[in-house]
Amino acid sequence: MRMLYVVCDAHADALPWALRALERYWPDCPYPVQIARNEASFDLSFLSRVPTYLNMGADDGWVGNMRRLARMLDEPVLLMLEDYLICDVCPRLMEVCQTAVTSGSAGMVRVVPMPGPTDAYDDDLGIIRHNAHYAVSLQAAMWAPDVLARIADAVWEAGGRSAWDFERFGSRLASEIGLPPFLGSWRPAMDYHNYYRLHHKMSRVQTWIDNNLR
Repeated sequence: MRMLYVVCDAHADALPWALRALERYWPDCPYPVQIARNEASFDLSFLSRVPTYLNMGADDGWVGNMRRLARMLDEPVLLMLEDYLICDVCPRLMEVCQTAVTSGSAGMVRVVPMPGPTDAYDDDLGIIRHNAHYAVSLQAAMWAPDVLARIADAVWEAGGRSAWDFERFGSRLASEIGLPPFLGSWRPAMDYHNYYRLHHKMSRVQTWIDNNLR
């Protein structure tokens, strides 16, 4: 398992804040951290643990990038977007989620219930039906690489190119392409602020950053 931040060059300004939040609120994260990028470069010398990089090459749209990226992966990943500023983690529940995906019990385990499970599984996790609304979501989740690749391929073939298309078309197609079970935590295994959502209210995001990440 590795923690993988997928970075759009246009949103690269958010990544240093996301990594500051990771160090502040999950300093003992057990996963190696990697950054999947197109052409952006970063000064991350302020970090105590500098991430490694996966280079996706020239930008081919979010779905095209994901098709290439998924085929570079040789183990499950905790997939994060570049603007997720972690503010809380439950290590026990993260370990439960990791076990479910690394054991092959699930092709995807969503670690934040946005949206949550649709059916009972156990006390910590529930089933996310493949035909559920936002069955495929880019909220933080642990993914098997082959499942990411199959969804990205199906979305690409359906004409989808953006991250929104990955969720929208992927959720529509998930029940049609024979995917393994999806699971999700009933309670947040992780919580985070969305940098760009907060950024619409500059004073709010600036206050949070000043109080918590500087």
